[in-house]
Parts: sequence; C-alpha cells; structure tokens
Amino acid sequence: PDSSAMLIAARDFQGIAENRLWQVPLIGNADEVATQYIADPFLDHLDYPRFSADGRYLAFRSAYELVLYDVEAATWRALDAAMMGNTPVIWSPPTFENESACR
Repeated sequence: PDSSAMLIAARDFQGIAENRLWQVPLIGNADEVATQYIADPFLDHLDYPRFSADGRYLAFRSAYELVLYDVEAATWRALDAAMMGNTPVIWSPPTFENESACR
C-alpha cells in the first residue's frame, strides 16, 4: 500500500513451484530481491490478493479457501472453509448492505 512495491501471486518463482505471494520492489532487480509476503507453511497455492481500501487487510485465496490477513498484526484467519470457491476476492464499498438493497 505504500507504492514502493507491488504484490503478485506467482508460481515457479525463485525455486518455489506453487503459487506464493511475493512483494516485488518497483525499482531495482526485482527477480533477485523479491520476498515472500506471507511465508506460512499452512497456506498454499495463494492467489488473487486484494488489499482493503485502508490497506489494513489483505484478502486472498489459499487453495480455494478465503483468507483474511491483518497487515498490522501479521496474522491471518480462514473465513469459511465450507464456502470454497474459484472466484477472485472483491471488497464491497463500506456502505454496501446486501444485494437486495441494490436498485
């Protein structure tokens, strides 16, 4: 969120076969200095990272499970293992109530 780097999901990168989230600096030799953003063995096949509007949270999929990562506390939690899906994470506007409120 500070515009010094971008966050990507990549596989077969730096010798790691599965998808991981990488922080890639916008200047310099990105391939060599990119670092794993979340290096937790319990999370695998990470993709579709999306920061919240305030930058506090990062939502992403881990093997089709929705995960919420608290950037400030550096902690994560799976939101609902029973609702696994294959769609990207989308943050709703703060005033969003539900689909029935849309006109």
